[in-house]
Amino acid sequence: AAEHGRCSGLFSGAGGDGLFYQARADLAMLDFLLRYGVQMQTVAMARHAARISRKSVCSVLLNALWERGCGSARRALVESAGGSHAWLQDVDARQVPPGKLWHALSGVVAPAGISAFAQTGDPEETLPFLSQPLLELCLGIPTFLSIRGGIDRAVSRQAFAGALPQTILNRTQKGRVHRHLRNIFEHILDFIRSLLLDGVLLREGLLSRDQLEPVLQVHAAVDDSRFTEVLTRFVPTEAWLRSWCSPA
Repeated sequence: AAEHGRCSGLFSGAGGDGLFYQARADLAMLDFLLRYGVQMQTVAMARHAARISRKSVCSVLLNALWERGCGSARRALVESAGGSHAWLQDVDARQVPPGKLWHALSGVVAPAGISAFAQTGDPEETLPFLSQPLLELCLGIPTFLSIRGGIDRAVSRQAFAGALPQTILNRTQKGRVHRHLRNIFEHILDFIRSLLLDGVLLREGLLSRDQLEPVLQVHAAVDDSRFTEVLTRFVPTEAWLRSWCSPA
């Protein structure tokens, strides 16, 4: 952005998967069952959920029937999220269905909007998918509508059917960024070494030099994915710590 000079803002699609209900087709099936019970469309909905989650129709249907009776899915979601967020209060009393609860929780923890390397004057980053009007709109849509047809994010696909190429609308898999991240890692490896091997995390015992040094090698095993943790977690955390530890 600095090199081009004219860039006054950055936009990211972060949060879109959760907003448009990309995962947990099994919970969407459970939501349908809790609302409508067993009827003619139940098996069809189970088939849609099974196709997305790559499970058998019988296992999806039986699991949903069992969960409807015991209610463990909702409790598990509350416990996994810690139970402290306001959206988690009295979910049983309000009869929030498990799929919708998961849908809401996916928007509770927003992706990082400010880079650990941000400096004064950097362009502001905007996350359109986390805007309040869009969140409220999508949270008001029943989860099982987003798995109709056996394809995830079905509602958003239908909404943009006239604006996107059919190949994009139909795709269900995303490209991996593993090789791209590896290239970045190797390109700035000297910087990463100097940052981490003489950093706050290592000095405070939060990282182990013996375990870190083998990863910080140009010819580390190609299938070793630990470098992604170094690049996406350790480096930003170290940069953030130094910004607070350095004298003003």
